Amino acid sequence: MGALRVNRSLLRQQEAAAVRFFLARLPIWCTPDQLTGLSVAGAATSGVCLICCRLSGWFVIGVAAGLFCNWFGDSLDGALARLQKIERPRIGYLLDRGADIVSMTAIILGLGLSPYMSVFAATMLLLVYYAHTIYILMRNVIDGIHVIGLVGIGATEGRILVGAWAIFAQLVGPDVALVRSGNVLLLDVFYGGLFALAIGTFVVRLLSDLRRLEGAEARRASRAAENVVPLVRGEAARPRAGKSPLADRSGFAPVSPANTSVPI
Repeated sequence: MGALRVNRSLLRQQEAAAVRFFLARLPIWCTPDQLTGLSVAGAATSGVCLICCRLSGWFVIGVAAGLFCNWFGDSLDGALARLQKIERPRIGYLLDRGADIVSMTAIILGLGLSPYMSVFAATMLLLVYYAHTIYILMRNVIDGIHVIGLVGIGATEGRILVGAWAIFAQLVGPDVALVRSGNVLLLDVFYGGLFALAIGTFVVRLLSDLRRLEGAEARRASRAAENVVPLVRGEAARPRAGKSPLADRSGFAPVSPANTSVPI
């Protein structure tokens, strides 16, 4: 929706180069919607193949192929729309965010039902993803900023980690996911701690943004008070000369990429 994109992922430069490479080689009949559909289909394939790895380790090949298709469609659909100048900011935003959430849910749930991770650990990982996604959507609405990546891990890095873990666990043996300390799985402890950290980070960022917005509101109210002529008995308050009485009734500062007062 016209938001300023801030990419903090570790592989952003390599991904941008790969997108340019594939974008120049797409067939002329390919459309952004087809690529979005490919991304969801790839995620579903990956999730199903993760579950089927209980039957045969060869399904890990399908996991890798599905993750690649998911990346391919998700990374190129918006780029193709911009290249063809057929962007639909509102519809495209809704479709892209919805496809991302459905795709990551399918992949992570498939991981939890695979031999490579417990359902509890996958649930914690999914909640971490949801917490970060909710915060990103909130920042988009409030500040017009879309931040990609948390501590260097974006969707692309996440797909690589899922695929690498599945391949590693299959090669070493699925029992690597069942390592325990007493009666507790170590992976469950790790992802439970990650979830606690994610919720703590969410609360800290939320409180920081609230303080920032409250400060901005206080400064705006102070400026508005300075621009009003003091009341004289029997006379209504009026703005000072040169100030429009309709100025800034929205309660929000205009958002633009040039607004450097918003921390990212």
